[in-house]
Amino acid sequence: MFKQQLTARGLLFSKGTIVDGSFIEAPSSTKNADKKRDPEMRSAKKGSNRQRIGVDKATGIIHTVVTTPANVHDVTKADELRRPDDWEVIGDSGYLGMEKRDSADPERVTYTAAKRYSQRKKLSAERIADEKLLSSIRCKVEHAFH
Repeated sequence: MFKQQLTARGLLFSKGTIVDGSFIEAPSSTKNADKKRDPEMRSAKKGSNRQRIGVDKATGIIHTVVTTPANVHDVTKADELRRPDDWEVIGDSGYLGMEKRDSADPERVTYTAAKRYSQRKKLSAERIADEKLLSSIRCKVEHAFH
């Protein structure tokens, strides 16, 4: 209903999503009433989970939030973070290969991910300029975490 109200007011008009994830603090899995480990708790970084968000490409408004254990890779949640009517998904280097996943729809959706630093060093000046442009678009998702 919230998304419908934003769309009706013209605040969600882009057909693109920028996706990213960040570590969030989570209590240690043994610090609970039973003093036992939570079977659903996993971590890649001690005492943390990952919060992933999808942000409207044009406005920077968060439209989707997914929280997972820290050991779940970013690319596995890319399609959960995009809206069904989006035709573009932009992510950082953690989302490389999202167009190759079974849940991807590459015929209808354009997937773009930033290059890893080691890959950027090998690019021409023109391609580096393209990466900088992509970074300036992607920064809207970083603002949401600040």
